[in-house]
Amino acid sequence: MADFRKMLYAFALVALLTALTVPAAAQGMNCTSPTGAPAAIRQGGFTEMVGYMDIECESQIANTSTPANQGVKQGTLRIKVTGTTFTSKVVSTSGATLVESLLLVDKPTPTSRLGDAPPYYGQLPCGTASNDSSPGLPGVCNIISTGDPDQTYDGNPVQSGAGGCSAGFGCGRPNIFQGRQSTDTATCPVATCVEFKAVPLDPPGTNKKRVFRFTNFRVNAAALAVGSIVLLSVSVVDSQTAFNLPLEKRAEVAEVVASAPSTSFNTNSEFVLCESEDESHAGAVVISEGTGGSGIWRARNTVVQRVNSSDYIGNNFTNYSGGTTISASDDPQNNPDGGYFTESGFTFGCGLLDGCSTISGATTLGNGLWAAGVASTGTLLAFPVTSSPAGVSVSWPSTVPLVSGSTTTGFLRLVSHSFSNIVIYEVGHTQPFLNETATIIPHITYTAIIVGPVSYSAGSAILAPYGSSVNGVFTPGTTSAQWPRFAGSLGAANQTLFEIGSCTCNLLFPWVVSNNQYVTGFAVSNTSKDPTNAGLSPLTAYTAVQQAGKVSLYLFGTNSAGTSTVAAQAASSPSPSIASGTSATFIVGGVSGGFQGYAIAQAEFQYCHGVAFLFSSTTGIPPMSYLGLVMDKADNRRGWYEGGYGSEHSSSGNGELPRTVNKQSDRMDN
Repeated sequence: MADFRKMLYAFALVALLTALTVPAAAQGMNCTSPTGAPAAIRQGGFTEMVGYMDIECESQIANTSTPANQGVKQGTLRIKVTGTTFTSKVVSTSGATLVESLLLVDKPTPTSRLGDAPPYYGQLPCGTASNDSSPGLPGVCNIISTGDPDQTYDGNPVQSGAGGCSAGFGCGRPNIFQGRQSTDTATCPVATCVEFKAVPLDPPGTNKKRVFRFTNFRVNAAALAVGSIVLLSVSVVDSQTAFNLPLEKRAEVAEVVASAPSTSFNTNSEFVLCESEDESHAGAVVISEGTGGSGIWRARNTVVQRVNSSDYIGNNFTNYSGGTTISASDDPQNNPDGGYFTESGFTFGCGLLDGCSTISGATTLGNGLWAAGVASTGTLLAFPVTSSPAGVSVSWPSTVPLVSGSTTTGFLRLVSHSFSNIVIYEVGHTQPFLNETATIIPHITYTAIIVGPVSYSAGSAILAPYGSSVNGVFTPGTTSAQWPRFAGSLGAANQTLFEIGSCTCNLLFPWVVSNNQYVTGFAVSNTSKDPTNAGLSPLTAYTAVQQAGKVSLYLFGTNSAGTSTVAAQAASSPSPSIASGTSATFIVGGVSGGFQGYAIAQAEFQYCHGVAFLFSSTTGIPPMSYLGLVMDKADNRRGWYEGGYGSEHSSSGNGELPRTVNKQSDRMDN
């Protein structure tokens, strides 16, 4: 009898345990190993957005779900990064350190369900004004089940079922949940874990799957080598229900690629101080996407793609229309399966620049969710330049075409060219599947009154904004609050873009004599006047600008005693200013002690010709003459076709300066 009573007690205990465990089991889930969508992240990037991670779950027991009018049991999920740190944006510090990282349940689509009662938007973030949590737990939401697991995360903002809202919790059935920095420093060193606190975990029902997508995770790739793989792992911190994960809980979400742009330079050294220049083309800075391949340069948001495409459809990268608009507002990037290829991640369409607080369906965003996934700018390209020479104005084009081969695929927009000798451009429209190149040609303006010669240089480009490493998570309102952000520093501006040469013309007279028997005379003509600029017959081969200036004659040689004479100016040197079409004359005679050697005549104008005459006092010896030798190299200054580069010109598309006709003729002295 005693043994029978013991058996009754045992049966009663089993029944009690069964009664206690069945509801928990009935509401539990078995989940698969996480899968990731690896993204290319840039070596040197502090705030690189990795791909999403998915977990698919099934109900542990068929034909079971959370009963109607009961709260869905909750659990806290933790995401940990291996080998680096999270740099996801902190968007709120009210009650908890909430970040931009998001959990999307069942990949909700942004559909307006206007035919439903009440009408509502298909995406409902936990953290809106109508469904936020009890005090002390911002970003935590309770979901009251309708008894239909298909409705648990349908985004309806109004709670179904009896009794209205539960005390301390809001209404609705949200499907987007916000992450927060983990405070478990023992398990999670600084900035390595993001947690999703008390997320309702409702089984999907019979023969169905529940998908948990984790997105908007930024990581520090500055210290990672090219080819490194970034892994995310998921674990359950605590849960009111069974959430069974397999032993392997990690997924690949990113691979590090090379990101340094390649930079080359073209030099224009064909300017002279004799003539004024007004918006003339200097050399070029040619920047290519580099060895990392396409997709390194990114627009801020798809709004840039949309407003500058001729046939934009959804998030497809279609034909560039030639526009140069970068809107201050953002488009939503909230299709869970959208491949946007921008600096922003999953966003609700509220940019940092406009700071909107509501999304479609008049849903009010709380807890800083309006800033989730939002980038500050498109990719920036920065390169150093030297200070402009005194008297020279250097202006950079406001927009520059991006080209791939012979196709124009997008544009860069000038951000700054006056900050500490740094030129910065923002990537606007871009084609992420093509390797693109920008040829940036500044304009120069000056009048012919500056001291020369002078030059202007630039250096290689890097991705920007750039600066020193910042440990942990970036916080809005600080100087480091820029997304994206990159490591690195600018090098020297050591590549010449243009040179402005002195305005001179030099003639060599190789044999000059002054003694009791001979004297030498010179005539140096200013030949910058020609039929064209004199208003005569328009001979288009001659297009010089009339110039004027003095002529100086220098003697180099010895006297009759063999004593060296160096740089001794001849009499009447320098001459008065010689107008175009006139000449300066000199006589070398009566030099004390005599002279024999050579002379160099230097004119303060560009085009000169000269002749020397030797006169003998001896009867019967006729005068002799010879032409002075032009010492300067040929003047090969080039003009430019109408239509060139930058905001006022079109691109040749090949990264080279265009071939052109001569601006000035190859004159006789050249």
